[in-house]
Amino acid sequence: MQLRVLGSSGTAPSADNPTSGYLLTAGSTAVLLDAGPGVAMALMGVMAPQDLDAVFLSHRHPDHCSDFFAIFHHLAYGPGAGRDPLSVFSPRDTWVALEAFIEPPEGHRWHEVFDWREASGRAQVGGLGLSFAASSHSVPVACVRVSAGDSSLTYSGDTGPGGGFPDLAQGTGTLLCEATYQDDTKSDYPFHLTARQSGVLAREAGAGRLIMTHLPPSLDPKVSIEEAAREFEGETLVATPGMVIQI
Repeated sequence: MQLRVLGSSGTAPSADNPTSGYLLTAGSTAVLLDAGPGVAMALMGVMAPQDLDAVFLSHRHPDHCSDFFAIFHHLAYGPGAGRDPLSVFSPRDTWVALEAFIEPPEGHRWHEVFDWREASGRAQVGGLGLSFAASSHSVPVACVRVSAGDSSLTYSGDTGPGGGFPDLAQGTGTLLCEATYQDDTKSDYPFHLTARQSGVLAREAGAGRLIMTHLPPSLDPKVSIEEAAREFEGETLVATPGMVIQI
């Protein structure tokens, strides 16, 4: 299984880094995790949207899903028109919010292009197994564990401490975990993690590797790595656009 980071900037994109978007592939199977601003263009630099087997959208905040509309237009009216419906896994209210923005009438291509599925329980997409749980955030958020054979990656979406993410991550090979704050930038907002907290999660999960993501452009990634490394002794990285890692 291979992870390619399409974007990792927290909350807002920077000039050279889209917000959340991660491409997982195993053999001929390809799944996109989140689609924030800039992710669709980054994806098309690697593969055509019609070659995706599924999309996972963790939640309805724009920095995680707004480029889903670009993917829709590509599939509905571009070279991808006419393919089988694309499976989309998300919390129910994410799908409701996206559909409310489009306001598709009966017969609209929106109803033909996607096969929406609630992100709960387990699912199989080609050679990838997906397991879902609820993260702890200000709106409903799903986290996901993706497995291929003995390899696994668990992605937090946005989360504070708690929720179902720690249990879902137990024994994972790679933890792709949000780290929105550093110790000296921590606010009272309870629905994001510090780099140190992501390190604690990785240690307690017994993860083989920690990849921190969702860092705002204002943060120094080296500081985040130092703070996480105080809690987690395994390989610790910060997700950067274009990063490719074997899982």
